[in-house]
Formats: sequence, C-alpha cells, structure tokens
Amino acid sequence: MQMVDSHSMLEKSQMLKDEGNRLFKTQAYRLVIFRYDKCLQYLCVVVPNSDEDAKLMEELGISLNLNLAACCLKLNAYEEARNHYDLVLKLDFGNMKAQFRRAQTYLHLAMLEEAHKDLLSALEFDPDNDEVKKEQLKIERMCKSKCVNTQGYRRKLAMLVLLECLATWHEQCGLIP
Repeated sequence: MQMVDSHSMLEKSQMLKDEGNRLFKTQAYRLVIFRYDKCLQYLCVVVPNSDEDAKLMEELGISLNLNLAACCLKLNAYEEARNHYDLVLKLDFGNMKAQFRRAQTYLHLAMLEEAHKDLLSALEFDPDNDEVKKEQLKIERMCKSKCVNTQGYRRKLAMLVLLECLATWHEQCGLIP
C-alpha cells in the first residue's frame, strides 16, 4: 500500500475547495457540494506528516463544513445544514460564524429556544456584534409573539376539534345527507 503525501493531498483539497468557491458564486450548489464532499474524502485518507499539515487539515475541514452548510441553506436543506454546523462546533466550539448561522438554521426549523441559545453563546464571544444582537432581538420578539399567539391558537384548535366532533356526530345521526 502506497503512502499518500499529506502535503500534496492538502494542495489537491485546497484546489477543489477553491473550485467549489468559484462555483458557489454561480449558484451551482449541487456541484459545489460534490466538490466539497470530494475535498472531505481526500482529508479522510490523509495522515498528516507534520503539525502544520494537521492544523491545515483542521482549518480546511472547518471551512468546508461551513461552506457545505451554506450550500444546504441555499437548497433549503436545513437539517443537513445544522449537521454541518454541529460538526464545526465540535471542532471549534468558539466559532461564532457557525453559532450565528446555526441559530439562523434553527429559525428555519422553528426551533426558537435553540436559536436563542446559540445567539447568546455567540454574544458571549463577541458582545459588540450588531448583527448577532439584531438577530437576538428578532428571536425575542418571535418568542413573545409565540407566547401571545399560543392562547389564540389553542382556542382555534379547540373550535376545530369541536366542529369536527359535531360533524361526526351529525353524520352518525343521519343529519348530514
């Protein structure tokens, strides 16, 4: 079995990533995903020859997963995007970009509490980030609105159940032809 030179594989991976980045600008997201996946496959078979190569591999893996998640968001594949952000945060817990984007992904998945937690965590790392603060306020308003709307929703649901029961009862009694 032939040993693969980690430096040359990292160069090939970087070239594929750069190609994927160019394709991203053309909105060819499925092709981009293919390129980034190929990159990750290369990284999976490489044993780093040095600490420098190991650091490059980790940075490239983080970058690829952030980019894959961005593609998934563009394709409305929110669960997949979340999985990529989860991976990034396992490698780099303090990655504010991943926390912020995962919070946005949680919003698409209607997971307000999780989005709120990610934004609070992002604000711990960068308390002056206006974009994160803006998103945090948006979620807080949504949470308040959800609490207010929950009572109205429950009433509407109760009415629908009641109407369905009445319709079933009328049908059983022969009142509906």
